[in-house]
Amino acid sequence: MSAPLLIRSHDEAELVDCASDWPDYLELADLTADTLRQVTLREGIDFTTALLYDRIRRSKAHGPLIQRLEVYAKSQKEEFNSFGERGRVNALREIQCDVKIVIVPGAFYVEAPQSGADGRQVIEEARRLGFRTARIPIPGFGSLQDNSYLILDWLDKRADERVVLVSLSKGGADVKIALAQKDASSAFRNVLGWIDLSGILHGTPLADWLLSRKLRSLFLRPVFWFRGHSFNVIEELSQRIGAPLRRRAILPKHLKAIHVVGFPLRRHLSNALMRRGHRRLTPFGPNDGVMALADVCTFPGAVYPVWGADHYLRSRHADLPGLFARIMHYIAEEILAAPAAAEPIP
Repeated sequence: MSAPLLIRSHDEAELVDCASDWPDYLELADLTADTLRQVTLREGIDFTTALLYDRIRRSKAHGPLIQRLEVYAKSQKEEFNSFGERGRVNALREIQCDVKIVIVPGAFYVEAPQSGADGRQVIEEARRLGFRTARIPIPGFGSLQDNSYLILDWLDKRADERVVLVSLSKGGADVKIALAQKDASSAFRNVLGWIDLSGILHGTPLADWLLSRKLRSLFLRPVFWFRGHSFNVIEELSQRIGAPLRRRAILPKHLKAIHVVGFPLRRHLSNALMRRGHRRLTPFGPNDGVMALADVCTFPGAVYPVWGADHYLRSRHADLPGLFARIMHYIAEEILAAPAAAEPIP
């Protein structure tokens, strides 16, 4: 596979080349969560992040999608940067009037829209591309079960519309739980694609860390209550045995899922909160400051790793709107190529 688009410094390129040439764990399946922890202890967090990044890019499960999106970026860069001026890509033109981009927002999207959890960037780019948009009005830190029912109800009431869902962070967990409900197949029948941005589909070790600090938990419970949030949601986001997110997500056969996940080195974390999260999760191996990246290996669908981006996909070089445009181009081509019962992305 060609060099990643976003690696611009010489030392980072050398790191990824070194990881690519490493003779151990050549297949993505070899990099289990335990293996990633062990490699991190021996080789350091940055090398292990580069190793997992490389193995995802060259894997049979994710490599084809990654190559296709990066071909779009390289050979059609001018076209993607000027949709409005030069006209729409034909595939997008075919579906843009018939498909709505629907945001499933992340945690605290009302209180902290600056995090990007409200999906504003995606909405702006979707409208620029000519799509109609909507945001499902779920509580900013509602329980997974309650939010899942709200998602199903919202979709079911708009069964005549074709939809591409875009979830952010905790919104991905809400969608996962919604997919597990008994009425999911009906509600999701016209959902053509699921673009999951940094979805914590398997929870986060940070929730377990917080729950293990009894004094901190006791202090935060009234803070959550005062702000109208249930502290029990933290327990739902844990990775303990019996937690709701421990189960694997199951997709309907027609639903294409693409998970966009940040792969930062320590130097990429300019935000103090992300630095603290990354440091606390280092014993788990590569992470984005919130989520252990070993989890993405079992996500249903395809994974697109973004080099140098944190959990909120913030990066000096990453172009989230441009990436969204390329993903929509891909989904549009897939819809037109297989209008009936499409198979899920491997």
